[in-house]
Amino acid sequence: MKKAYNLPVIWELRKITLYFLFTIKALRKFKKTSVLGNAFSDFPIWWKHTKRHLNPLDYDHPWITFGAKNFLDNILNSNMHVFEYGAGCSTLYFSRRIKTIYSVENNKEWFESLNKYIKENRIDNVSIRLVEGVPANGINTIYSSLSPDYENINFEDYVKVIDTFPDMLFDIILVDGRARAGCIKHAVVKLKKGGYLIVDNSERKEYFRGNDYLFNPLQWSSFAFIGAIPFAFEFSQTSFFQKKY
Repeated sequence: MKKAYNLPVIWELRKITLYFLFTIKALRKFKKTSVLGNAFSDFPIWWKHTKRHLNPLDYDHPWITFGAKNFLDNILNSNMHVFEYGAGCSTLYFSRRIKTIYSVENNKEWFESLNKYIKENRIDNVSIRLVEGVPANGINTIYSSLSPDYENINFEDYVKVIDTFPDMLFDIILVDGRARAGCIKHAVVKLKKGGYLIVDNSERKEYFRGNDYLFNPLQWSSFAFIGAIPFAFEFSQTSFFQKKY
């Protein structure tokens, strides 16, 4: 007689194993003991966000570390204006908590899916622009993406969408899209004094090329959250830079 296996149970056990493995990987990567504590505190909510056959848009959580999301929960208010590079779950999360959210997205299919969701749910404080990359000459600039999927693609028009807004308009600017070094450079002047520039996956130092001023303590306060992220089997880092001038 063949033994019957409970596939859902096997999947849950596999998730535990994978979480343990990527916790060990994160300890080696970040070389910080706080990673272990974050792994324990993040596990219950991470488990909830890795259930099978779920639509991420139905969950009230941006794709940033759980610690970063908890911090945002405590600072957002209904008078804030937010700009983000890279639309998605964060767009919906912000829309429920602030006055207006402006986003720029480069992926047409994802843009159309998200816009459909927004219209179906009658969300009226969101404005998303689709700006796709264009073929480039192979020269790597701040308008280039580091992703192999976008090799020789230029995102200058995408990055410069924020230039159409007045200076010091936004309370929060989230950089979680393409050509992040360029996004950061163009975002700074659009951020209010006391506002937060948020850079996701900030462990990737190449995002800060030409943006070393962010680490000047006279101009910026900075801190980071390392931990698990929803819908993924990896740890990441989300950094906050608060503008002092």
